[in-house]
Amino acid sequence: MREDVPARGAEVVHLLPHTDWTMEKAIEWLYDHLDDGVHCPCCGQYAKRYRRKMYGTQARTLIYAWQHYGQEFFHLSVLDGRAPGVRQADFPKLAYWGLVAKHPYGPTWCLTDRGVAFVQRRLAVPEAVFVYDGMPQGLDGKDVHIEQVLGRAFSYDELMGRA
Repeated sequence: MREDVPARGAEVVHLLPHTDWTMEKAIEWLYDHLDDGVHCPCCGQYAKRYRRKMYGTQARTLIYAWQHYGQEFFHLSVLDGRAPGVRQADFPKLAYWGLVAKHPYGPTWCLTDRGVAFVQRRLAVPEAVFVYDGMPQGLDGKDVHIEQVLGRAFSYDELMGRA
């Protein structure tokens, strides 16, 4: 932790590295340094923007959800252990790419039209998303199809029940 930024919970008046900084200047400085990871000059909390790639387990879980629920809403708990490599943990992160959506009034999820197109190999998506504070900040990288996310060790046709 930087010595000029006290630990979280310290009084704000002592946190700003420069006494002439406005709150707007502190926020601007924070956003300019998010990719490196810094402590907020206002509250001392660690802040970092992460680059997250979609990975095979997410793609396998998306396929499983499509095969069993289509575009109907379902509770994530029904996913765990239903098939090899199917996990609920990072399923909600597929929303960063617009592939799934959470029900506005409950803890259920569904595939979006984009999610269906991705599963059916009709859509490629950027390979990564920048995330800060749980919110997407933009997409990055070359476009990838679901087979590329699954990796070479997996057969798309086998997962889709066509092998």
